[in-house]
Amino acid sequence: MRVVLQNLLLATAILSAGCSRDKATIRKPAPVAVSTDLDKLRDIINLPSIPIRNGRWVEMPLGQTDEGSLLPGPTDLGLYVYLELDAAGWTELEPIIGPAQGTRTIVLRTEIASAVLGPLVTELQDAGASRALTGPKYDASKMRRGTYRPGGAIRFHDGLLMTFAAL
Repeated sequence: MRVVLQNLLLATAILSAGCSRDKATIRKPAPVAVSTDLDKLRDIINLPSIPIRNGRWVEMPLGQTDEGSLLPGPTDLGLYVYLELDAAGWTELEPIIGPAQGTRTIVLRTEIASAVLGPLVTELQDAGASRALTGPKYDASKMRRGTYRPGGAIRFHDGLLMTFAAL
């Protein structure tokens, strides 16, 4: 019995030594590439045909910069969308997604907030690596399509900020 226990401990030590890394491999964060192509966005989410003044969106990997982390995975994606609407756009959008239901805070990495909000990001308090936005909360589940699941949606100025994740 003692020999079996010693062999089991030795095997565990060998396996754990083989699985460890001498150095943590750090991935560089992917560059933030903002898009204004609403037709392409309509291929990704169920974006209704409403009057949109301007739209900016970013699709980014959610994976950690430390490859030692398995969650979220390297193929998991986040989608961040900001649609600037006029009064007619809001009039047509609210019957689709429903009225505001309280408030919500959405936290975005600073580079993503800058990309999707453009100059409006300067109105947000600088919190270093992230920016927090609070506004009336909307249900973006009606815009779900394919593998993207809605994370949150709020009104910010005349626009709708939405987050989605494909895990």
